[in-house]
Amino acid sequence: MSKAKREAKKQAKKQKKQAAKRVLLKKAKTKTITRIKKKHWYFIIAPRDFNESVIGKSLVADPNLLIGRTINTNLMQLTGDMKKQSSVITFRIINIKDNKATTMIDKYQLMPAAVKRLVRRNQDKVVWSFTAKTKDNINIKIKPIILTIFKCKKSVKTALAKKGERVLIEYLSQNTFANIMKDIFSFKLQSSLKRKLMKIFPVRISEIRGLEKVKKKRHILEEPAAISEEPKKEGGNNA
Repeated sequence: MSKAKREAKKQAKKQKKQAAKRVLLKKAKTKTITRIKKKHWYFIIAPRDFNESVIGKSLVADPNLLIGRTINTNLMQLTGDMKKQSSVITFRIINIKDNKATTMIDKYQLMPAAVKRLVRRNQDKVVWSFTAKTKDNINIKIKPIILTIFKCKKSVKTALAKKGERVLIEYLSQNTFANIMKDIFSFKLQSSLKRKLMKIFPVRISEIRGLEKVKKKRHILEEPAAISEEPKKEGGNNA
């Protein structure tokens, strides 16, 4: 290879390196600007039935991300009634206006510890759940619990569950979701159910341990179970 060709090749290499260097310098000088959205506080508001009380707040940049989120609140905090401290309501955020996130009730439940405290020895409980439709066409899953005064036969527990379900299905079909929740909070529904079940067997407590909205209709009937671990005794208290 002649001297001139070697020099040309060397010069071409040098120019290539310089061009690559210029590209790197240009990239280093180019500043990437990342725009960060400013976050704002949004207050989560309970429905009108609870005087639109503030039940929480959230710091977000995009308020639309709050839509569909849920928040749990103790019923005692909303009503000021100490007797309601074992009840928990789940609210779902449905709308954002100004700096407020409005909600609706999505679920109601008694705390497991509260349900456990209802249990007494030498008594029986009947627990089951089912889905039904309200007057305003909302599918809900409801979970009743019945506690008897005395121990009873399995056939009696089955009769209580069937009667209770018929009564509740009829009631739900005649009331809107909002009215149902009001009747549960005021214990009106539980008292009415107890009176009707007393015609079958002495009932100590009739309670709703849970209620929630569901998308698809389904039916679950749990096996009624005795609340006492002691063996059953045959006696005059059995039905």
